[in-house]
Parts: sequence; structure tokens; C-alpha cells
Amino acid sequence: MPTILYLNDPSILPDEIRAVATFVEHVGQKCFDEFSKGGEKARSDSLASKVRDVIDGLDFGADPVVPAKIAKRIVDLYQHVGGDCFDTFGDGGHMGKSVELLRLLAEVDAIIEKLVVYQMSAEEEELAQAIWADDAGLYVPFDDNPGTAGSGHRLAAGA
Repeated sequence: MPTILYLNDPSILPDEIRAVATFVEHVGQKCFDEFSKGGEKARSDSLASKVRDVIDGLDFGADPVVPAKIAKRIVDLYQHVGGDCFDTFGDGGHMGKSVELLRLLAEVDAIIEKLVVYQMSAEEEELAQAIWADDAGLYVPFDDNPGTAGSGHRLAAGA
């Protein structure tokens, strides 16, 4: 398991803090993570607590700083929402994530990249390299437009 280092990134922008706040507001108002067989939905205490912790810790100043403690909370909320929370519900118990929530998740993911560094041990890096090399064998190059520079990859036959 990679080691995660939470950084105080001086390049975080006020707009990025507002994007995190928009995400948290959406989650706090429209997302649910507990569901009963009768179709009832609710926010768990864990989700409500994560929402509160992040919004209370955000720095809305002109030159915002995200302390490691708040970065960890943002990552925890992001992971919880990405896996267990839904904001769209339909017939027959359908649960999903709206386009808006998916967009907000993508924005927060880009911000998390500024706040987090993943470090792997030599063994983890070796294993990852082996997996990537093995996966690369599933794809073969192709040329969409012969005579041009455009090319890509397709899944190899039989894979």
C-alpha cells in the first residue's frame, strides 16, 4: 500500500477552495449513503461528519492554505462519495451519480493531485511496473489513418 503524504500546496487557488466547497455543499444536500429495503435513503453520521469537518476546515482567504489535516479530510470525503454515495434515484431502486456530481468529483480529484503525494516502496513499484507491463501486452498499436501521424491502441484479440 503506497504511503500517502499530505502537502500544504502554496499554489492552491481560491477558485479551487470554492470548487471543494461546492462539492461539499452538493454532497451535504443531495447525496445519500444509507438505503433500506423499503426504499428509504439517509445520510450516515459518518458522511454528515465528513461534510462538516471539510467545510469547517476550508480556508476561504485570498491566499488559502490547505493543512495536511484538512487535505486528509477532503480525500476521505472524496473516497466515501466516490464509492458509497448517490444523488440520483429512479424506479426499481436505481441509484446513480448525476453528471453534476461526476463533474464535481473530477474537479476535486484534480485538486487532490495538488495536495497529495503517493510514495511506493521499491517492492510496490516493482509490482506496479510488472502489472503495467503485463497490461501493456493486451493492447496493440493501430493506425486509424494510414499515411498520417494518427494512431492509437486497441485491445488485442483474444484478450
